[in-house]
Amino acid sequence: DRQGPLRPEERPRLTPYVRSPDYPPQELEGNNAAVARWFEQVFNAVPPKESDRTMTQRERSLYTMSAAEYMEARKAGRVTCEEYAKALAKRARYYRYLNQWVFNSYDRLDTMIEQARALDAQAAAEGIDAIGPLYGLPVPMKGTAAVVDYPSGSGVGVLSGYVPVRDSDLTALIKARGGLIFGATNVAEFAAGYMTCNRASGQTRNVYGHHLTVGGSSGGSGSAVA
Repeated sequence: DRQGPLRPEERPRLTPYVRSPDYPPQELEGNNAAVARWFEQVFNAVPPKESDRTMTQRERSLYTMSAAEYMEARKAGRVTCEEYAKALAKRARYYRYLNQWVFNSYDRLDTMIEQARALDAQAAAEGIDAIGPLYGLPVPMKGTAAVVDYPSGSGVGVLSGYVPVRDSDLTALIKARGGLIFGATNVAEFAAGYMTCNRASGQTRNVYGHHLTVGGSSGGSGSAVA
């Protein structure tokens, strides 16, 4: 991987995006009282979504595992990387309305599943420890990190289509240690806000009550873990 400054053709370009319906309308910007009413009457009014009834008992048992429990199960052969990744991706997509991930990550989660399948093949060919020490553990990356598989633009709408030319050091380390990148989680614009809200991906909802904030700047990550 080449280090050093980006060449001109590698630098972020502004891209058009659709303003999220979970962000206050443009005409309300600058009017704090009107924005507060919007959150109360529109955003908070969305009822919590019921559990996904299409999830099988097996899938539920997988997504309720801790990281340590999953890795132990994978080493013992009780679950595959692909099966686990599919269960997590299915659940993330079902709860898309929570805006826990950057808006374009949801449609790219098949990348994680494909990479999980490749790790399973590697484990079958070379032995389980070949994919250690993380053994295919899906790791959600904060939307400020460079991930070649998931453009995020650090929560800035006009940068949301920018694809990094290389992974950040942390991203690369996770991959090198047998981990999977589980999308880019939602952040405030440039992660500089006490609420996780931006024009492209909207406001992240709190799973314990939509009237509660998830804080910032890692609110997407916090809501996803909860």
